[in-house]
Amino acid sequence: MLRFLLIVFIYIIGSVSFAHDHKVDDGNLFGVMESISRKLIDNNHSQAQLKKSLKFLKKANDALEPEVESALLVISGVDPVSFGTVASGGIINHTFTIVNAGSNDARSIAEVSLSAPFEFSGGGYPGVGGTCASVISSATNCTIVVSFAPTSTGLSVDSIDLSYDDGNGNTVSVSRDVEGVSVAPASIAISGTNPIDFGSVLVGGVGTVILSITNGGGYEALAMSGGGLISPLTFAGGSYPGTGGTCTSVLSPGATCTVSVVFRPFSIGVFVDTLNILYFDGVVSQASLRDLTGVGVWQASTTAVSSSTK
Repeated sequence: MLRFLLIVFIYIIGSVSFAHDHKVDDGNLFGVMESISRKLIDNNHSQAQLKKSLKFLKKANDALEPEVESALLVISGVDPVSFGTVASGGIINHTFTIVNAGSNDARSIAEVSLSAPFEFSGGGYPGVGGTCASVISSATNCTIVVSFAPTSTGLSVDSIDLSYDDGNGNTVSVSRDVEGVSVAPASIAISGTNPIDFGSVLVGGVGTVILSITNGGGYEALAMSGGGLISPLTFAGGSYPGTGGTCTSVLSPGATCTVSVVFRPFSIGVFVDTLNILYFDGVVSQASLRDLTGVGVWQASTTAVSSSTK
């Protein structure tokens, strides 16, 4: 900085030649300038011209402020950071890394704008599992954990704004835009009337029903399985989704799959059971139910069900 001011000084007065005789460093800079000034006077430069040059130099010096060391926080990600799709009533967390890329500590850190359905995990900065504190040292990083917990469907947008003292008494801020989409939870429906009636089936025989399973919600049905059945009313082949059934552990929104259920009476009489389709709707575990009934007879009735789709 000082050498730069000397160059400006010499340039203004047009006396570069005077500097060639002097070795310039920070320790003798002003001595050199004084020597140049004396030589200028000796060489018929007026006091007025010299004062004018020194006045300009002072203004230049005042305008060139020294570099100030400051904290500089950066939040990971690219605007907007997407939390993806969440079932209404559910929750998803995202971890952000905060880096102090500055040369001073960031102090008095606070979040100033985040609001529902976005919030710090657990309710407060830095979020449950976050490692940031109220001070982030220079050249270090830490984490915050933000939750997206929608209670209605649609697109939600917000901004994480962290205010902090940059180490020089200035309150500054850094932000990162966030967004998330909320949809209705999964909703599984089982086709057919309630109860599903297998009719009369000969003891030792079998009646089969194919049931359609539809997800009428906006979120995937996850961890799907079948249960609740015991002999003589069971899944075909003994397990979900039954031989010939197409259901798996996941059913997309609006999609349909099938399960195959059989009635194998081992004695005469009326048998009842309840088919359970178990799944996670994106918020909580659910069960869709359908009652089943059938009659075991010694002689097949004209109403017996051999195989049908309900």
